[in-house]
Amino acid sequence: MGNDSWFRELVYTGRFFDANEALQQGFVSHVTNTKEECLKKAIDLAAAIAQKSPVGVATAKQNIVFSRDNTVDAGLNHILLLNMSML
Repeated sequence: MGNDSWFRELVYTGRFFDANEALQQGFVSHVTNTKEECLKKAIDLAAAIAQKSPVGVATAKQNIVFSRDNTVDAGLNHILLLNMSML
């Protein structure tokens, strides 16, 4: 999640930050100016994901969740096993 020292600063100080700073630090992936732009971006993203293999998306999601709480090696092994089981 973004720059570690930036995140630590936020935790220690509780300071506010704007959307552009959040984008710059990788805390969010997109920033829009209006509610309408936000909704369009969300629908476009959902449509792009929906065009992919449901099994592939579900497997990727499962590995992201697994890897969050495990080592890099464990995450790589996990996705290897998931991919092997799909063949």
